Amino acid sequence: MNRRQIRLNKTARAFTVLLIMACLTISKGLAQTVLTISGEVTKPLTLQAPDLKAMAHVEVIGNDRDGKEHNYSGIPLAELLKQAGATLGSALRAQI
Repeated sequence: MNRRQIRLNKTARAFTVLLIMACLTISKGLAQTVLTISGEVTKPLTLQAPDLKAMAHVEVIGNDRDGKEHNYSGIPLAELLKQAGATLGSALRAQI
């Protein structure tokens, strides 16, 4: 498993932490962990715990308002969405 450490600004850190926590919660004791990405994607994905564990993870380090440091790790949401063929970045435009 590849790990790299990233220091993010406050807004990016909060957004990344929320997305990582929302998209990757592997609980011990569950019979099966499955993450499904579907909807407006070109390649719907269904990933199980071994698939997720094999993917590159990042570690996010941030400080709370009291200065206490917290570490979070997981798969960046952008990587999961890219694998599913979701529209990202500059290609993402609102249609009026």
